[in-house]
Amino acid sequence: MLANQDIETLKISVSDRCGFELSDSQSCKLLSIDIFLKTDNYLSTKTLMKFFGLIDTYDEENPIVKTFLAIYVT
Repeated sequence: MLANQDIETLKISVSDRCGFELSDSQSCKLLSIDIFLKTDNYLSTKTLMKFFGLIDTYDEENPIVKTFLAIYVT
């Protein structure tokens, strides 16, 4: 499991990689497409919105989300 500091670093790295601020559903949709095109991995807009804290969730994060995002930024 990643520490909170590592998650924040991953969020910054993803934002830097995609080149835009992740602040709404449209930006998360664009990121979802970009991740798929560059890695062949799919993360939904809703999943990305949860990860970036744009919608409330009571679910524990799925570790594959962090894995796919780490692949995206490398």
